[in-house]
Amino acid sequence: MSEKVRTLSSLISRLEETDHEEHKKIISSMDIPKEEFMPFAYWKDKGYARNCIKRTKDYELLLLCWNPGDKTPVHGHDGQDCWVYLVDGEMSEIRYQADEEDNLTKTHTEKLTGRRLTYMRDEMGYHMIKNTSNQRAITLHIYALPIDECEVFDEAEESFKSKEMQYDTIRKTKVGL
Repeated sequence: MSEKVRTLSSLISRLEETDHEEHKKIISSMDIPKEEFMPFAYWKDKGYARNCIKRTKDYELLLLCWNPGDKTPVHGHDGQDCWVYLVDGEMSEIRYQADEEDNLTKTHTEKLTGRRLTYMRDEMGYHMIKNTSNQRAITLHIYALPIDECEVFDEAEESFKSKEMQYDTIRKTKVGL
């Protein structure tokens, strides 16, 4: 069993020093407190904020800051591995399968509490992440490799659309706000 990762700088160092296969073990050993992430935390008035902590050719670390009730659309991950680490708050992950006509079927709901880690990949279907509490929440999203666009379910058109991913902050600097 690998040593616990207890700081954000240690996580970054270990990810930089290892390959993709080792990343899974490192991420699974995280036990990083909320205080480590607070310098990167930024909330929007409406909707969740996507805050880029670090992006390399091999991985991407995003801190998502959620208001009560915020949720992602149902989405995929452009073929990449995705880990979600609950930093603070209470969240739910809802998973779906889609048929050839993009009809969604809910397959699983998981409540996330207390530094919980979950994993998703396109072969597993699609998912939505939602802040299910009346408090703010924070999640760390780790993508291997980085994601520039993904399939997002458009509820109005009842079909998936390609969407370019954007950040609200990059290394604590606001982007296009």
